Amino acid sequence: MDFFEIIIILIFIVGIGFLLYLIFRDPVFMFKSFLRGQKADGNWRLKILFFPIWGPTWLIDKIFGLKLYIKEFEEASIPQKISFTEFDKYLLINTSDLVHIKKILKSFQNEYDPKDYNYNLNGFEIGFSEFDKNIIIKIEQEIEFASINALIQYIDNSVPQNTVYNVRGIFLHRQNLTKSYFVFFDTAFPLKLIGKTYRNEKMYVDLNPETETKELIFLNSNMDYFKNFNFDKFEKEIIKVKYKEIEIKPST
Repeated sequence: MDFFEIIIILIFIVGIGFLLYLIFRDPVFMFKSFLRGQKADGNWRLKILFFPIWGPTWLIDKIFGLKLYIKEFEEASIPQKISFTEFDKYLLINTSDLVHIKKILKSFQNEYDPKDYNYNLNGFEIGFSEFDKNIIIKIEQEIEFASINALIQYIDNSVPQNTVYNVRGIFLHRQNLTKSYFVFFDTAFPLKLIGKTYRNEKMYVDLNPETETKELIFLNSNMDYFKNFNFDKFEKEIIKVKYKEIEIKPST
């Protein structure tokens, strides 16, 4: 076996290993993607060729309502009602620029009319602290569900040029940690915050003005892989954090 053959074998092994990694890190999503790929609408020849695979699956999908073959992402969503007052509310922001974060919060308050949008932070006392090279924000008062979701998107859209904040909203259920979830903004999902529950279920929050005030999260596995949040570690470490309080007031 010469050097060239060894290189080819190594490339093949690495390629197979990477493919297996992609499959096993998110097998449900990869399985659905595989089945949908067999029924690719753009090429009728491929549809005929792979009909023995996708045909029976499509029929089973229709009979049992598995929602494997869907036209719109939202068709596979499972709504779950939550009580937002039962959660401790945190924002984790990948920056140490506290001055800019405070400016963003005040800008958020000034820009939105609370009568029309209900995104009111006026008079809110908000705790700030450094947390694992990030800024952690804790909102003690009962903020509206729609307000904090809009705030997450607003902060993410207000980053300085060539900067990424990776803003995450982390919501810890006070009585049952397994009901906790986290969300973040992804440009691939407009009018949504996507995230995961404690049990590693993919979910999203709808930012559509017609539904944003409803305290609903939507379970939906039809998203590409992203890591879950370590809720247990966060809950243990957040207890030690000391906050500096500021009050948000509109500019005069």
